[in-house]
Amino acid sequence: MAKKPRVRTELKKQARKLFYMQGYPSTGISQIIDAAGTNKATFYYNYKSKEQLGQEYLTEYSAYLLTRLVRMMKHSDTPGEFVHKWIRLVKKDISLHEARFNGCPIGNFISQVDVRDDAFAPTLGELVTEWEDRLADFLGEMQRQSALAATIETRAAAARMLAIYHGSMLMWKATRDMKYIELAEDSMLACLK
Repeated sequence: MAKKPRVRTELKKQARKLFYMQGYPSTGISQIIDAAGTNKATFYYNYKSKEQLGQEYLTEYSAYLLTRLVRMMKHSDTPGEFVHKWIRLVKKDISLHEARFNGCPIGNFISQVDVRDDAFAPTLGELVTEWEDRLADFLGEMQRQSALAATIETRAAAARMLAIYHGSMLMWKATRDMKYIELAEDSMLACLK
């Protein structure tokens, strides 16, 4: 018997909402099942466990977010323009969805699980590396186009930019103060000088 894509899609959709709004550890399988309008047998037919669904959530949501960033990279002539677009997107997301905006979904997930847990450690490590790789590749391309100083260590700058972004999102989440988003932009731009 083949898995029904519609049911699997609905389970993922509801899990994504619940994981984002109330957190991975606070979301039970029963909540996902109820929100998707299905039953336990169907859930377990599609997923071996909540962890498998969590892995899929991480991988797919990270790919979605990374696609958004890569699109901005492709349409940016300088690293500074990219940073401005990135922060403008964050501000837009906050203003459009303020009541539901809960920070970075991947950063939230990382802060909610034991990263030493074998269920998530490999995936999380791979995702962070992929994000750093994409940012470092973009910065390297900017160097080749003389839009970024050759003295900038692209891998280190990429890591700093990610750390700044995630730190600012956590501070914004804790305070709802936009100054942390503004500081993120200033700090990322400083990494590029």
